[in-house]
Amino acid sequence: MKIKSKIKKTLKVLISSFFVLLIVMVISTPSKNHLEDWIYDNYGYKCNDYGVCQKDNIEVLNIGQHYRNAGIFMSVERSIGITDSKKGETETIRAIGIFNNIYTMKDNWFWEIVN
Repeated sequence: MKIKSKIKKTLKVLISSFFVLLIVMVISTPSKNHLEDWIYDNYGYKCNDYGVCQKDNIEVLNIGQHYRNAGIFMSVERSIGITDSKKGETETIRAIGIFNNIYTMKDNWFWEIVN
């Protein structure tokens, strides 16, 4: 009987811990404002709500963006067209945010899963 009691207690602790972790993840998902600040700090782009971005006082165009807030994490993929480029170059920013931190991602199998 002691073994069943220990298993039940362990199961209760694991389930409770899971829900606490889930709540912390939901509360600490980075916001869009946090994302914009992170993009500016790491890439130098400052964008407005209309898709117009600037870098080093040069206007560039936010070609497209995919922003996903899944509750426990967020992901973003933003393509920015460099308007003064004669080749029509674009820069793609991929990031994932979890526990109030944002991390750069590469286009790989993990990115395909979270995006």
